[in-house]
Amino acid sequence: MDNLRAAQIFDNAAPTIKRAMSLFALPTSGKILVGASGGKDSTFLALFLRHLGFDVECLVVDLRYPNFGAPQIQTALQDLGLLATVCDLRAEMEDAFYLKADKEALKKNFLELDSEECTTPCGACSRSKRTALARYAASRNIRHVALGHHREDFLATLLKDYFVHSYHATHGSYERFRFQEFVSRCPINRHQLETLCSAHNASTMAVRLRLTDRTELIRPMLFMPEQGIIQARDMLGLPTFSSGCSHASFSSPHAEPTKREIVHAELTRRLSTDPDLANWLAPIALSTLNQDGRPVSNPRSNRARALPGFDTTHS
Repeated sequence: MDNLRAAQIFDNAAPTIKRAMSLFALPTSGKILVGASGGKDSTFLALFLRHLGFDVECLVVDLRYPNFGAPQIQTALQDLGLLATVCDLRAEMEDAFYLKADKEALKKNFLELDSEECTTPCGACSRSKRTALARYAASRNIRHVALGHHREDFLATLLKDYFVHSYHATHGSYERFRFQEFVSRCPINRHQLETLCSAHNASTMAVRLRLTDRTELIRPMLFMPEQGIIQARDMLGLPTFSSGCSHASFSSPHAEPTKREIVHAELTRRLSTDPDLANWLAPIALSTLNQDGRPVSNPRSNRARALPGFDTTHS
């Protein structure tokens, strides 16, 4: 990696990420653990935080997905000069620093992930990874865990709620092909979106999330456009790897896209023709967070009651 070019790229990205750090009082120095999947986002984040002077460690959480190459990801991160450790969670969950409640929850998650009936393992996967990151961070006396979610992730989370409510009002129960078509042609009505947010029926994801008494999850790339990360990856020649997601490891129909994937793809398409879309969506997304960067409400927890008859098994 060209260190001079990297420094220029990270300096250009700094105002965007420092804006989130300032707005939500995120740490600006010290030890930090990055949840590293081997993808472009977490790799960029780890390198950027190191550029800012953080003492960065990376943890690659291996859930034993068939196509996930944890050792290769670890080696690639080490070649970039990053300290990287692999956590084989299925083996390490019996270690002493996992509480009994952790172990029971992880066993339940793994049952879900291993089932061929599981079409959308996103919840069980993310819960398992957060548990591993929190316990590893505590064992290393690291207070903050950083994840590489970027601007489009935050906006897609908000828009998923919007499209789901709009779709339910017209069609009721969820059908993937119908939802996909609906999202592709449904306009985004600003007033309706703001009304949903005010009624606590739509929200973005947390910028800060308490994992344990000693550990907090942060997402510093709230304002970072995904295209900027893609350009940085290509300019620096960063190695990236597949997540090996269990969702993609199943054959059809199990590999059908989730609602989140559908909405993210549509958001990316719309941004390519209307870059200003992000400028007016971002303040609405921010309105769903408190001053600490935590969601004012969790619309997903109330979805079964708010949207009767809607299939909530799809993420």
